[in-house]
Amino acid sequence: MRHAHFFRTFIHETGHGLGLKHPHDSGSGAFSPNFFPGIDPTDTSAERQRSLGVLELNHMFGSVMSYLHGYEFDDEGHVDVQPTRQRPVADDFFLEHGFAATPMAYDIAAIQYLYGANTTYASGDDVYVLPDSNDPAPFVRGEPNEAGVPESIVYQPDTAFWSCIWDTGGTDEMRYDGNRNAILDLTAATLDQSATGYGVLSYAAFIGGGYTIANGVVIENATGGGGNDLITGNAVANLLVGRGGNDTLVGGAGADRLSGGAGADVYRGTAADLDGDTILEFDKTDTVEVQGLVSAASLDGETLSFVVDGVTHRMTINGATAVPVSVTAKADGVSTIRFSSNAAAFGDVVRDLAGAGGQVYAAYDAVFGRDATGLELERGAAALGGGTSLAALATSLLASPEGQALYGSLDNAAFVNQLYQTGLGRAADPQGAAGWVAFLDAGGARGEVVAGFALSTENAAQLAPELAVGVFVPDAEAAAVARLYHGLLGRAPDAAGLASWTASLEGGATLTSVADAFLISGEYQARSPGLSNTAFVDALYNDALGRTPDTAGAVGWNLELAGGASRATVAIGIAESAEAAQHLAGAIEQSYTLAS
Repeated sequence: MRHAHFFRTFIHETGHGLGLKHPHDSGSGAFSPNFFPGIDPTDTSAERQRSLGVLELNHMFGSVMSYLHGYEFDDEGHVDVQPTRQRPVADDFFLEHGFAATPMAYDIAAIQYLYGANTTYASGDDVYVLPDSNDPAPFVRGEPNEAGVPESIVYQPDTAFWSCIWDTGGTDEMRYDGNRNAILDLTAATLDQSATGYGVLSYAAFIGGGYTIANGVVIENATGGGGNDLITGNAVANLLVGRGGNDTLVGGAGADRLSGGAGADVYRGTAADLDGDTILEFDKTDTVEVQGLVSAASLDGETLSFVVDGVTHRMTINGATAVPVSVTAKADGVSTIRFSSNAAAFGDVVRDLAGAGGQVYAAYDAVFGRDATGLELERGAAALGGGTSLAALATSLLASPEGQALYGSLDNAAFVNQLYQTGLGRAADPQGAAGWVAFLDAGGARGEVVAGFALSTENAAQLAPELAVGVFVPDAEAAAVARLYHGLLGRAPDAAGLASWTASLEGGATLTSVADAFLISGEYQARSPGLSNTAFVDALYNDALGRTPDTAGAVGWNLELAGGASRATVAIGIAESAEAAQHLAGAIEQSYTLAS
């Protein structure tokens, strides 16, 4: 029966007839000894037969000549290779899974080395569909004898089996039509000692069958199913389609067309790989993950621009009308660009150093050699807008724990040299350094030096790529209103309310008057009727800080209220605290969340 164990055995024995050996055997003639990489020639034959070799590549997934065919599934349905033998006398032979039903990548390469390649096979537009069922089982146990070994095996047709694709032309597609989570990977076998040596398995979760792709074969397109699929392209211009589910699409090199379909999809790649790609349909729940530190990003029409290491990259997002709401970097160096049409309600994009937002951005770069966070931009721009000088802001940055760690113990000469390295990324030139050191030795303030560096022509040129893309600066008044929504009403602001109350602040209203209005609103009264002072403080801590109050804090705020402080004043004191700002930054300065 084709695709059953007997058929796999037939292919295996035919391989011997064509000159292929077992990977665990030494070979003969000019090829002796020649074990598969990672197999120890000093091991016994039985030990070699169970050795998976380097990177577990000695397996049926790479060669039908291997004695190792075992694998299990982890909790998510991913394949976990096992060093099990193809011997009926071994109990582990009866694992329920499909077998290889074709020569695999190493077999195909070896046969082509010996006899040449068939360059006309599968030269049309072919579709390779992943199996979606393991039934019926490949085999069942017979009755065991006295030794406990089954004396008979009942073989059945196999609906799930593994194949290696040899395809010589056309526009081809790998496809899955089920609703499981699936992996579709168009990476061809590299035939080296790497994780892609025999290619990459494409299969649906918990299904014992699928595909690898032979060396030199190009499959152009891949289409997922209704689950949360991982779809990976190759170096050509791929069309990757996720359809249903929360899919992750990795186009790789080439000008790829990517369509996640329904769900919150992720478009992932290096900056160079994403450059030139097109996202065919856009949803604000989608994200772009860049393997690198993105220093700026913006959406102009349907063109997403982002900067990595000073280089601007661009991709097209069809149907996008939003701006990137945030760029966040994880510890592993991956940056996430999120989208929302809400961002315009929370701030503005700056593209030069003329205004407060751009100058704060430059000051953080000069002092710390990094981008300011959204909250830092918001607070800094508000300070400059309120009359604080850039030099005074720089002085506060130098006095911060981060600033003290960099500059606190340095004399004037060392301070200037460090500022050149951190702010401009180069060693100080003697003339420039001498001038700044002389200024400091004469009593000049270090904050003035930082301001000079931040707004220098050289620093402006270095920041030009990020500023050309645009730096989003949150508005302090909008953020303050949003924090009151969270602290008093326990929810994100709605668009109309945020716009109205922000306009009131910009028109001269005080934040206290806004808080008073919240406290007498029908929504607040319905949500928090008749609260005692203690309950009022507890609720503020829970909603604005995300925790129960500590004893000192609870006592302090209750004493304020008992002493005549208004609830609006206490609400502002808690909601505008540094702790609340940090706690709510994810909803305000990063994701700009509005109530639906």
